[in-house]
Amino acid sequence: MKNELVLFGRHFDMAPRINRRRLVWLMYCGFAMLIVAGWFLDRWHVWGLGLVVFSVSNFARLVLGGYGVAGGGMVKPFLGTEVRERYLKNPDSYWSKMARRNVPSIDDKSRVSSDERELRLRDKAHEAAYRRLGMILIVTFMTAGLKYAGLPLMQIYGIDLSAAVLDQVIYGLLIVSFILFLTLPQAILLWTEPDMEEVR
Repeated sequence: MKNELVLFGRHFDMAPRINRRRLVWLMYCGFAMLIVAGWFLDRWHVWGLGLVVFSVSNFARLVLGGYGVAGGGMVKPFLGTEVRERYLKNPDSYWSKMARRNVPSIDDKSRVSSDERELRLRDKAHEAAYRRLGMILIVTFMTAGLKYAGLPLMQIYGIDLSAAVLDQVIYGLLIVSFILFLTLPQAILLWTEPDMEEVR
Protein backbone atom coordinates (compact mmCIF):
# COMPACT_ATOMS: atom_id res chain seq x y z
CA MET A 1 0.00 0.00 0.00
CA LYS A 2 1.28 3.45 -0.87
CA ASN A 3 1.83 5.98 1.88
CA GLU A 4 1.02 8.95 -0.37
CA LEU A 5 -1.86 9.87 -2.64
CA VAL A 6 -1.36 12.28 -5.53
CA LEU A 7 -4.52 13.99 -6.80
CA PHE A 8 -4.46 16.83 -9.32
CA GLY A 9 -0.80 17.50 -8.54
CA ARG A 10 -1.35 17.70 -4.77
CA HIS A 11 0.32 15.21 -2.44
CA PHE A 12 -1.62 13.80 0.51
CA ASP A 13 0.09 11.91 3.33
CA MET A 14 -1.68 8.57 3.72
CA ALA A 15 0.76 7.00 6.17
CA PRO A 16 -1.47 7.74 9.22
CA ARG A 17 -4.49 5.44 9.37
CA ILE A 18 -6.75 8.38 10.26
CA ASN A 19 -6.06 9.95 6.85
CA ARG A 20 -6.93 6.71 5.05
CA ARG A 21 -10.13 6.41 7.09
CA ARG A 22 -11.06 9.97 6.13
CA LEU A 23 -10.52 9.04 2.49
CA VAL A 24 -12.87 6.05 2.86
CA TRP A 25 -15.54 8.21 4.55
CA LEU A 26 -15.27 10.92 1.91
CA MET A 27 -15.36 8.34 -0.86
CA TYR A 28 -18.58 6.69 0.29
CA CYS A 29 -20.21 10.05 1.05
CA GLY A 30 -19.29 11.14 -2.47
CA PHE A 31 -20.72 7.94 -3.93
CA ALA A 32 -23.96 8.47 -2.00
CA MET A 33 -24.20 11.98 -3.47
CA LEU A 34 -23.55 10.52 -6.94
CA ILE A 35 -26.39 8.03 -6.50
CA VAL A 36 -28.75 10.83 -5.46
CA ALA A 37 -27.54 13.05 -8.34
CA GLY A 38 -28.08 10.19 -10.80
CA TRP A 39 -31.60 9.73 -9.46
CA PHE A 40 -32.49 13.39 -9.91
CA LEU A 41 -30.77 13.59 -13.29
CA ASP A 42 -32.94 10.96 -14.99
CA ARG A 43 -33.98 8.32 -12.43
CA TRP A 44 -30.79 6.27 -13.11
CA HIS A 45 -31.55 5.82 -16.78
CA VAL A 46 -28.82 6.63 -19.31
CA TRP A 47 -27.19 9.77 -17.89
CA GLY A 48 -27.72 9.05 -14.20
CA LEU A 49 -26.39 5.52 -14.45
CA GLY A 50 -23.53 6.65 -16.68
CA LEU A 51 -22.54 9.28 -14.12
CA VAL A 52 -22.36 6.67 -11.36
CA VAL A 53 -20.62 3.94 -13.38
CA PHE A 54 -18.03 6.24 -14.98
CA SER A 55 -17.19 8.08 -11.75
CA VAL A 56 -16.98 5.02 -9.51
CA SER A 57 -14.98 2.86 -11.92
CA ASN A 58 -12.43 5.61 -12.60
CA PHE A 59 -12.14 6.56 -8.92
CA ALA A 60 -11.62 2.91 -7.99
CA ARG A 61 -8.93 2.47 -10.63
CA LEU A 62 -7.04 5.75 -10.18
CA VAL A 63 -7.34 6.38 -6.43
CA LEU A 64 -7.99 3.04 -4.75
CA GLY A 65 -6.13 0.64 -7.05
CA GLY A 66 -6.42 -3.09 -6.44
CA TYR A 67 -8.18 -4.14 -9.62
CA GLY A 68 -6.16 -3.99 -12.79
CA VAL A 69 -2.43 -4.60 -12.84
CA ALA A 70 -1.09 -1.24 -14.01
CA GLY A 71 -0.33 -0.30 -10.39
CA GLY A 72 -2.36 2.90 -10.09
CA GLY A 73 -3.97 3.85 -6.80
CA MET A 74 -3.24 3.29 -3.14
CA VAL A 75 -3.53 -0.52 -3.06
CA LYS A 76 -1.20 -2.84 -4.97
CA PRO A 77 -2.78 -4.80 -7.84
CA PHE A 78 -4.67 -7.78 -6.45
CA LEU A 79 -3.54 -10.04 -9.29
CA GLY A 80 -0.12 -8.46 -9.80
CA THR A 81 1.82 -11.46 -8.48
CA GLU A 82 -0.01 -13.89 -10.75
CA VAL A 83 0.38 -11.67 -13.82
CA ARG A 84 4.08 -11.13 -13.15
CA GLU A 85 4.70 -14.87 -12.65
CA ARG A 86 2.96 -15.65 -15.93
CA TYR A 87 5.03 -12.96 -17.64
CA LEU A 88 8.32 -14.33 -16.26
CA LYS A 89 7.53 -17.88 -17.45
CA ASN A 90 7.71 -16.81 -21.09
CA PRO A 91 8.61 -13.12 -21.62
CA ASP A 92 8.64 -13.59 -25.42
CA SER A 93 5.06 -14.85 -25.79
CA TYR A 94 2.39 -12.70 -27.40
CA TRP A 95 0.55 -12.44 -24.04
CA SER A 96 3.73 -11.27 -22.28
CA LYS A 97 4.43 -8.64 -24.93
CA MET A 98 0.88 -7.34 -24.56
CA ALA A 99 1.24 -7.37 -20.74
CA ARG A 100 4.51 -5.43 -21.04
CA ARG A 101 2.79 -2.71 -23.10
CA ASN A 102 -0.11 -2.39 -20.62
CA VAL A 103 1.97 -2.75 -17.45
CA PRO A 104 5.32 -0.99 -17.99
CA SER A 105 6.33 -1.69 -14.37
CA ILE A 106 5.90 -5.47 -14.67
CA ASP A 107 9.64 -5.95 -14.03
CA ASP A 108 9.44 -3.98 -10.77
CA LYS A 109 8.53 -6.67 -8.23
CA SER A 110 7.92 -4.16 -5.42
CA ARG A 111 5.28 -2.24 -7.43
CA VAL A 112 3.42 -5.17 -8.96
CA SER A 113 3.85 -8.23 -6.73
CA SER A 114 2.53 -8.75 -3.22
CA ASP A 115 4.36 -10.55 -0.44
CA GLU A 116 2.73 -13.27 1.69
CA ARG A 117 1.42 -10.80 4.27
CA GLU A 118 -0.17 -8.62 1.58
CA LEU A 119 -1.74 -11.67 -0.08
CA ARG A 120 -3.18 -12.81 3.26
CA LEU A 121 -4.60 -9.32 3.92
CA ARG A 122 -6.01 -9.17 0.36
CA ASP A 123 -7.80 -12.49 0.81
CA LYS A 124 -9.16 -11.46 4.21
CA ALA A 125 -10.44 -8.16 2.81
CA HIS A 126 -12.18 -9.95 -0.08
CA GLU A 127 -13.78 -12.46 2.26
CA ALA A 128 -15.13 -9.68 4.50
CA ALA A 129 -16.20 -7.53 1.54
CA TYR A 130 -18.11 -10.24 -0.26
CA ARG A 131 -19.88 -11.37 2.90
CA ARG A 132 -21.32 -7.85 3.14
CA LEU A 133 -21.99 -7.70 -0.58
CA GLY A 134 -23.82 -11.01 -0.26
CA MET A 135 -26.14 -9.49 2.34
CA ILE A 136 -27.08 -6.67 -0.04
CA LEU A 137 -27.71 -9.17 -2.84
CA ILE A 138 -29.95 -11.21 -0.52
CA VAL A 139 -31.98 -8.07 0.27
CA THR A 140 -32.18 -7.37 -3.48
CA PHE A 141 -33.39 -10.92 -4.11
CA MET A 142 -35.97 -10.67 -1.31
CA THR A 143 -37.23 -7.36 -2.75
CA ALA A 144 -37.58 -8.99 -6.18
CA GLY A 145 -39.41 -11.89 -4.53
CA LEU A 146 -41.75 -9.45 -2.83
CA LYS A 147 -42.48 -7.86 -6.19
CA TYR A 148 -43.18 -11.05 -8.11
CA ALA A 149 -44.67 -13.28 -5.40
CA GLY A 150 -45.78 -10.96 -2.62
CA LEU A 151 -47.56 -8.19 -4.54
CA PRO A 152 -50.38 -10.37 -5.90
CA LEU A 153 -50.89 -11.85 -2.43
CA MET A 154 -50.85 -8.39 -0.80
CA GLN A 155 -53.38 -7.09 -3.31
CA ILE A 156 -55.78 -9.89 -2.33
CA TYR A 157 -55.71 -8.50 1.22
CA GLY A 158 -56.14 -4.89 0.08
CA ILE A 159 -52.54 -3.72 0.48
CA ASP A 160 -51.65 -1.68 -2.60
CA LEU A 161 -47.92 -1.33 -3.22
CA SER A 162 -46.61 -0.11 -6.56
CA ALA A 163 -44.42 -2.47 -8.59
CA ALA A 164 -42.61 0.59 -10.01
CA VAL A 165 -41.44 1.58 -6.52
CA LEU A 166 -40.03 -1.91 -5.96
CA ASP A 167 -38.32 -1.75 -9.36
CA GLN A 168 -36.53 1.43 -8.28
CA VAL A 169 -35.52 -0.14 -4.95
CA ILE A 170 -34.12 -3.19 -6.77
CA TYR A 171 -32.26 -0.98 -9.26
CA GLY A 172 -30.84 1.17 -6.45
CA LEU A 173 -29.64 -1.91 -4.57
CA LEU A 174 -27.94 -3.18 -7.72
CA ILE A 175 -26.14 0.16 -8.10
CA VAL A 176 -24.97 -0.06 -4.47
CA SER A 177 -23.80 -3.63 -5.15
CA PHE A 178 -21.80 -2.43 -8.17
CA ILE A 179 -20.10 0.28 -6.09
CA LEU A 180 -19.25 -2.12 -3.27
CA PHE A 181 -17.96 -4.74 -5.68
CA LEU A 182 -15.43 -2.26 -7.11
CA THR A 183 -14.41 -0.52 -3.87
CA LEU A 184 -15.06 -2.47 -0.69
CA PRO A 185 -11.96 -4.74 -0.56
CA GLN A 186 -9.66 -1.73 -1.03
CA ALA A 187 -11.67 0.30 1.49
CA ILE A 188 -11.30 -2.48 4.06
CA LEU A 189 -7.53 -2.57 3.50
CA LEU A 190 -7.24 1.21 3.78
CA TRP A 191 -9.42 1.24 6.91
CA THR A 192 -7.74 -1.59 8.81
CA GLU A 193 -4.03 -1.19 8.06
CA PRO A 194 -2.19 0.44 10.98
CA ASP A 195 -0.13 3.61 10.68
CA MET A 196 2.78 3.18 8.28
CA GLU A 197 6.24 3.93 9.52
CA GLU A 198 7.93 6.84 7.82
CA VAL A 199 10.27 5.82 5.03
CA ARG A 200 13.84 6.84 5.91
